[in-house]
Amino acid sequence: MNKQLVVSYLQKEYPKKNIICIPEENPNEIICEIDPTEITLIIVPQLQ
Repeated sequence: MNKQLVVSYLQKEYPKKNIICIPEENPNEIICEIDPTEITLIIVPQLQ
């Protein structure tokens, strides 16, 4: 997974939302807080 591509995609799709990478350096999870009262799974398309 390319962290920068995924984070860029999420920033475009969900501007001004909090994006969390776990762990920060080499993440195996990237969380985007869209609505704090709801749990939503976002499938990011194959990014190149």
